[in-house]
Amino acid sequence: VILSAAKNPGMLYRADAVQNDDLTGAELFWRNVFRHDDSKDTASMNHSPQTESIRGYHAHIYYDTESRDRAATARAMIEAKFTVVMGRWRDQPVGPHPQAMYQVAFAPAEFGRVVPWLMLNRDGLVVLVHPETGDDYADHAEHALWMGRKLELKLDFLRNLPPR
Repeated sequence: VILSAAKNPGMLYRADAVQNDDLTGAELFWRNVFRHDDSKDTASMNHSPQTESIRGYHAHIYYDTESRDRAATARAMIEAKFTVVMGRWRDQPVGPHPQAMYQVAFAPAEFGRVVPWLMLNRDGLVVLVHPETGDDYADHAEHALWMGRKLELKLDFLRNLPPR
């Protein structure tokens, strides 16, 4: 890993050869990000009891009349690139969703492909990604990932649903 040191912005140094007091806060952050830590067993982290309850994921792609064409382009690309189940176009708010949207359902194995693609290709659309654990309220309110502006979901709708 190569970092530039704050004392000499034009110079590059190996991260393991630079003292912490020579680094800016951002450089310290990235040094820690790239530090290899054998004590973390990524295989066990991916199969913890909490993540095993995730049966799948939903991505909700929100749009309005001005952004519907961009939503259609994203939809076509998603269908072509990934193993997903596409939901219907919902031109009116439905359930907890405050504006028009469509849903993209995908398996946990697709998360690492679908979500980064959405991050880079959402074209200004608002996207909500949440797990499917059987607790709709927690999935939408506590375990949600937003890309773009966070919308105010109608969570009372979900509070009264029985767990699945």
